[in-house]
Amino acid sequence: MTSTGPAAPGEDPVERSLEQGLRRSPLRDDAYARIHAAVAAEWRASVRPRSRWTPRRWATLAAGLAATALIASILLQVFVKTPPFGVVARVDRGTMVSRSKLLPDRLVEARSVLHAGDVLVARGPVLVELQGGGTLRVARGSRLEITGTDAVFLDRGEVYMDFPPGLNRAPAFAVRTPLGVIEHLGTQFDVAVGSDLRVRVREGSVRLRRGSQTETAGAGTELVVPRVGQASEHAIPSHGPEWAWVEALEPDYPIENRKLSDFLQWAARESGGHLHYVDEHAREVAERTRLHGSIQGLSVTDALETVLATTSLRYNFEQDRIEVSSGG
Repeated sequence: MTSTGPAAPGEDPVERSLEQGLRRSPLRDDAYARIHAAVAAEWRASVRPRSRWTPRRWATLAAGLAATALIASILLQVFVKTPPFGVVARVDRGTMVSRSKLLPDRLVEARSVLHAGDVLVARGPVLVELQGGGTLRVARGSRLEITGTDAVFLDRGEVYMDFPPGLNRAPAFAVRTPLGVIEHLGTQFDVAVGSDLRVRVREGSVRLRRGSQTETAGAGTELVVPRVGQASEHAIPSHGPEWAWVEALEPDYPIENRKLSDFLQWAARESGGHLHYVDEHAREVAERTRLHGSIQGLSVTDALETVLATTSLRYNFEQDRIEVSSGG
């Protein structure tokens, strides 16, 4: 320690002591260098830009991309024009659902338009009027995908195809299943998928393709295709309890100003039978009689009874045909 010496006259000794105590030797160059380096490092650490892509921001970005993809898929379904497959003509509320991999399930209502790509789950029976003519009837518990304007893939359940005589569809309508492809050749036929594949032909004929094998089945034939083994063929009636669910879904037939003979032909076909006039007079009456009113909501049997009650004709079911005769 250096002695400060005595205070000068008039000088405050306390102030002089503090001044001498605070006085320090100047810093050397290496000390200044160390201080400069420390300050520079602290400044760089405080102003260095931090990465904005934290895990939380990456998660936010991923969620945004997913939402964008969802919106894009919705817009594609709304704005992209795809040919319609058909229109739902009859369905109980809440009994058919359309499913998608990206979109929530939606209920299918009556008059809804169906397109390729729709995956349909039927909780009840459904009637679809096809765009190219004819109808598709879907049984309760069925699951199918519309794969084109003239094709469906039946994963499980049962469907019935009806193409009226004289209707030309090109290409032929196809029902694809896990066990084979069924193509219509102008007909009424039923396809069921369960533990095996079952095809029932009510009218006309169908072609069954399994790999390189092709089989043709005509009216009154049932084909059963197991998952393993050979297909078998049996004879079946065109009218009876096997067709009850189909007949319960017959499309409405507008009778206003239609000929009675046309109605009788429709009723016979819907019930899986043929129309037969017992006498010529019955045929003449059917040809000249015009109908009025409506049979909407009636079964084929009830419609026959209601319509013929206003005429002199009578009818009778005889095996696979409807016999119409003059009253008397």
